[in-house]
Amino acid sequence: MSPVTQFSSIASFSKPPRLPVIHEHRRSVKWYYDVFGFKKLRNSTLNDRALTPDAPIFSTYGPTLQKVKTAYLSAGNGVGVEVFEFMDPPYQAPEGFDYVRGGIGHIGITTPHVDEVVQKILDNGGRQIGEQLDLGVAREGVQRTAAYLQDPWGTVLELLMGDWVAQLANSG
Repeated sequence: MSPVTQFSSIASFSKPPRLPVIHEHRRSVKWYYDVFGFKKLRNSTLNDRALTPDAPIFSTYGPTLQKVKTAYLSAGNGVGVEVFEFMDPPYQAPEGFDYVRGGIGHIGITTPHVDEVVQKILDNGGRQIGEQLDLGVAREGVQRTAAYLQDPWGTVLELLMGDWVAQLANSG
């Protein structure tokens, strides 16, 4: 089973999640392809305020942002992910697992193969946060598990076994 079909139950977003990376644009695009099968949709864009001061990203991120590179990835099921490399000023990763900060706390990915994907993330430079979770047996008799990890740049990823909607609808 290819990584893309493995993640066919990722929910769609009206706006794709944005993953800031430190300074390794090419490496992060390769990482998300190698681990999850996310494919690059088009060439990355480079916005430099000195060259394109009216680019929409500069009105969104304010006057301090001078240069940013963006990659556009797809999970293959209508879900898109934007990977940002903030170049000037450079991205500053938080220390550790900063779960109390505002904004998106993690990106949830459903998969029937939590153990395999955990190992793939670890083999590719990610790290696990805490223990793998036993979520009990679903009504349909399937054991459910979840795990929290970080990509090499600190983005928190939740892996959840099975179909998200079915799990919530069939629990409690």
